[in-house]
Amino acid sequence: EHAHHLMKRYWKSHVSFSFPRLRPIHSSLSDIPDARYEMRDKNLVQMITALRLCFSDAGLVLSTREPAGLRDDLIRLGITKVSAGSKTNPGGYSGRGDAIEQFEVDDNRRASEVAAVIANQGFEPVWKDWDRAFLGNQDD
Repeated sequence: EHAHHLMKRYWKSHVSFSFPRLRPIHSSLSDIPDARYEMRDKNLVQMITALRLCFSDAGLVLSTREPAGLRDDLIRLGITKVSAGSKTNPGGYSGRGDAIEQFEVDDNRRASEVAAVIANQGFEPVWKDWDRAFLGNQDD
């Protein structure tokens, strides 16, 4: 309902959904009261399918937290954005490798490898890592 409201009220905007499952659980599931709500792969597939059917124009984002094989399969369900070669530690792209990762990356493939998978499935990989809008208003 919230996404429908945003799309109607702010029709020039683009709505996206992301699926960052919290993982891994470093404890036995019985020790965690809310672990019964763990999202399994089949639940993730069901959610992605439902959102694609209900929001055909929305972006669906899948992170490197998911295993490579699962990510490859989910692309066919209408995933529109996938990350690759991700660093999850603060300042990870600065070249200083001493920070601790915020979460574990499961798919460690390079961007070129993920792009090849996308192309092999008949889709066109689109690269976007910079935009003039990031610079702000340069007229000031």
